[in-house]
Amino acid sequence: MLKRTILTVLLSSLVILLISQSFSTIQQDVLKYELDNGATLLLLPRTGSPIIHCVTLLDVGAVREVPGITGISHFLEHMAFKGTENIGTTDYEAEKLALDECHRIFDEILAERAKDDNADQLVLTRLDQELQEAIEIANQYVIDNEFSRILDLNGGTRLNAGTSYDLTMYTVSLPSNKIELWMLLEADRFSNPVFRQFYQERGVIQEEKRMSESSPLSRFAQEFMKQAFAVNPYRNVIIGSEEDLRALTERQLRQYFEQYYGATNLVFTIVGDVEPERALYLANKYLAEIPTGNKNERLDFEEPEQTEERVFIYEDMAQPFLYLGYQIPPADHPDYPVFSVIADILGQGRSSRLHRALVEESNLMAQVFSYSGAPGRIYDNLFVIGGIPLQDSSLDDCLATIDHQIGLMQSQVVTDSELQGVKRRALKRSIDRLKSGLSLSIQLAMYQSLFGDYQELFREIERVEQVSKDDIVRVMNSYLVPENRTVGILETKER
Repeated sequence: MLKRTILTVLLSSLVILLISQSFSTIQQDVLKYELDNGATLLLLPRTGSPIIHCVTLLDVGAVREVPGITGISHFLEHMAFKGTENIGTTDYEAEKLALDECHRIFDEILAERAKDDNADQLVLTRLDQELQEAIEIANQYVIDNEFSRILDLNGGTRLNAGTSYDLTMYTVSLPSNKIELWMLLEADRFSNPVFRQFYQERGVIQEEKRMSESSPLSRFAQEFMKQAFAVNPYRNVIIGSEEDLRALTERQLRQYFEQYYGATNLVFTIVGDVEPERALYLANKYLAEIPTGNKNERLDFEEPEQTEERVFIYEDMAQPFLYLGYQIPPADHPDYPVFSVIADILGQGRSSRLHRALVEESNLMAQVFSYSGAPGRIYDNLFVIGGIPLQDSSLDDCLATIDHQIGLMQSQVVTDSELQGVKRRALKRSIDRLKSGLSLSIQLAMYQSLFGDYQELFREIERVEQVSKDDIVRVMNSYLVPENRTVGILETKER
């Protein structure tokens, strides 16, 4: 048995060494450039297919929003595909006049709505009709989806975008000989955007919101974050409130763009068949022309210290659900890697402690999980434990079993095999991130934006490898305690 343990440790050490060497090779191959306008360009040449995987990342997300403009980051992500003064229009000057008329009418609608009970419904009906007619005139000049169509016609794949609490991201994979086209398009849409079809896209986003909130679990999760955080902007909903979406103006969208979408907040990453000298030349020709803008500083707020357990019950037409959130520090905190190790041991996979205790042994839950970093990484966030109790199970029994498993990890060091298993799985996840060119491009951009240094991507696995048994006990006793958590209970609402 001892020989087998020694062999396992030796093999694990060998794997770690090989992976570290692989990481080191990639790390050395990444080239970083700061353009004159403050934008960051990361290049990672990789031989093989004549493909480049391109990522544009902005240091702006839903945390930047304030009441009145919630949902604006996500709205702007949608509008970034609507084209520019050069793309998406047959006659921009004529279109601009038509768009200005749309916005003028909508301002009148907002002014009338502001009268609340005194609003004249006949006037609103007339203005709504005028707005629809003005939109039809403006649409006469629109070339639908031209931005996306250009990329499609030039071999673009995996064209996508996403908005999180912390960041906004745009991605596409292209033949490597289309690098100049990509840079030209990116420079144009971040320098000369036209937010055409604004009112139609509002309807698309409102429908997206209705679809997302049709799920009881989604509604429960939104309410949970409001209970877990008092002032932390992670408590807000990325897609925004219906009231704010309904009243949002194109003028507000443009002001938000000008405030946050400057080049100093942009990271461009290209992984694949890229020739560095030519890429840098083209970046200076196109991407460096994007207006510099203002650097987005980290938000300054102070979440009140949680001193007692918060429990809230949410009723809906759904099966029961249990959700625990423990307050933890941001991802740049020294203890952060320890939480990922704890999450793996507690509730990730069929071999985890909570799965064995709640699903296999006691038959209390159908599913259980844990993870760290909800719902963001820049600011204080949550360590989460959640799951689905079986129909006849007591939620109190489920919670007591979870607390028992937490207590065991607080008082007893984990086994060598558990800790080695976590580190092997962490290595595997790291390897998986290296396999896909687009995934690697995304990871490089994210770590550069989140931490100011893409090399944190390569250091992360080293930090997990350094987590000790004593670290786990210390962190468990510091953070995973009842007075530091919010307990959310979704109960089935009686018909």
